[in-house]
Amino acid sequence: MVCPAEWGDKLGDYFSNLKFTTAPKAGHFVHYEQAELSNQEMIAFFAPLVAAGAWKA
Repeated sequence: MVCPAEWGDKLGDYFSNLKFTTAPKAGHFVHYEQAELSNQEMIAFFAPLVAAGAWKA
């Protein structure tokens, strides 16, 4: 999910098991503007699913 950093402290009110990461100097195209950070976060998100066999890499 992409949202303003200012919302970070409120997201736990709506989502459980939440990890919030900011992407400095990124706007609407986080995956482009902060590609390395985006890739790291997506890999970390999907790794447990791949390890459990629930998702094929």
